[in-house]
Amino acid sequence: SDSTSDDFSSTPSTNDDAFIHLDAKFSSFEEFRLSMEDWMNRNYQPFRIASSEKLNHCEPTVDDSICYRYLVYHCIHYGNPRKRGEGRRPNQNYLACGCGATIRLKYYDTDKCLKITTFKIEHSNHGLSAKSFAKLQTKL
Repeated sequence: SDSTSDDFSSTPSTNDDAFIHLDAKFSSFEEFRLSMEDWMNRNYQPFRIASSEKLNHCEPTVDDSICYRYLVYHCIHYGNPRKRGEGRRPNQNYLACGCGATIRLKYYDTDKCLKITTFKIEHSNHGLSAKSFAKLQTKL
C-alpha cells in the first residue's frame, strides 16, 4: 500500500539521533533553538513559545549564551477555543482545539545548561502532516 507524507497521526515518529527529548541538555539557547527548529521541521511539530523568563545576567555565574531561566513551548493548537460571538469572519479561524502538547526547558545552574524537563508531544484533536505543517508555517 502506498503511504504519503500527508498521512495524519497525532504522535510523531521518534528518531534515534534526535536531540529533542526528555532530559536533553543544551549548552546555549542557540544550540537548543537550532535543534528544536530542526526537530519541528522533521516531525511536523507546530510548537511556539507560550511563556519564558530571562536570566539576570548580573549574576557572575550566568553565561550570556544561556539567556533564559525557563521556556515553555505549547502546540499552536494548545488550549480550548474561545467563542467570541455568533458572527464569523472568513479565514479567521482560532487555532486552539484542546491539544495539550507541551515542552518545557529549564536552566540548571549546577550544570550550567538548559534541560528539557517536560516533553509531552502527544497531540490531541488534530493530526500532524507535512501539508498541515506547511500551511501553519505561513500563518506564524
